[in-house]
Parts: sequence; structure tokens; C-alpha cells
Amino acid sequence: MPTMDQSEIAVVEQLRLTHLEAQVVDLIVARTGMNAAQALDYWYRSDLSVSVEHNEYGLQYLDANYLVDELLRRDSKRTCRERTAH
Repeated sequence: MPTMDQSEIAVVEQLRLTHLEAQVVDLIVARTGMNAAQALDYWYRSDLSVSVEHNEYGLQYLDANYLVDELLRRDSKRTCRERTAH
């Protein structure tokens, strides 16, 4: 059975991450009505995006739907806290 070396594994991991991020952005567009540029900005400004990019807590292996659910949940909680603080 053929095996992959470390550089091949790194390429596959990067492709998988790129695909995951594209799925996340597509879902943000579908669920929020943002345009693609807004959705990209929304995702890449999030702490969740940073955690996925840095392979923290295994988040990079989660389904895109779960990541978007979590992102929107966190944003909803933050928005609610900001409203009650004023």
C-alpha cells in the first residue's frame, strides 16, 4: 500500500482546510444573507477562524455546519451582551 510523506500530508491538510473554509463562508452567506465579501470578513475576523487555522482543539476536523452554528451562536450572545450593557 502506498504511503504519503510529510509534505504530501501537509498539502492534503491545507486543501482540506481550504475546502472547509469555503463551505463555512457559503453557509454564512446562505444563513445570514451577507454577500461573499462580508461573509469572508465575518469568518476571518472571528476567534473561531483563528482556532481552526491554528488547529486548536481539533476544530479543523468539525463539520462546517457545526462551525457556522457555533459562530452565529457566539455572535448572538455577544450582540445580546452589548445591547444589555447600554
